[in-house]
Amino acid sequence: MSLQGALAALLWREPAHGYHLQLTLEAELGPLWVTKPGQVYLTLGRMVRDGLVKSRRVRQDTYPDRQRLALTPQGLTLARRWLFEPGPSDEIVVRLAVARLVVPDRFDEVADSVIEERITSLRELRALRRDIEPTQGFQSEALE
Repeated sequence: MSLQGALAALLWREPAHGYHLQLTLEAELGPLWVTKPGQVYLTLGRMVRDGLVKSRRVRQDTYPDRQRLALTPQGLTLARRWLFEPGPSDEIVVRLAVARLVVPDRFDEVADSVIEERITSLRELRALRRDIEPTQGFQSEALE
């Protein structure tokens, strides 16, 4: 799954630190999509390296300093694409959960695009199924 896309979308809403992003994903998705803190921080580090996110140190009196993360224009493009363009079916639940938080006023648009993606996929599968000969090995069973 695209942890990078989900993190970019969450940062679209507002700048945040990694721990906050991790907690948000956990609270929203629970056991449906488990991300470990190490995965989140590694992905955020790559996003900084790739110019998708910029980081600013925030000093704290009683705790270690935090890195406040904000999207760059390239990161904003990634967030928009991840939320609104077709993507893998195994990311649907995550996209919808994040869209509910980030763009609640456009949630119906995201949901409609997901429905359209699924309809298109089903039509393609039905067309493939019609074109497969029963004698072509495992293809017909796989499409079922």
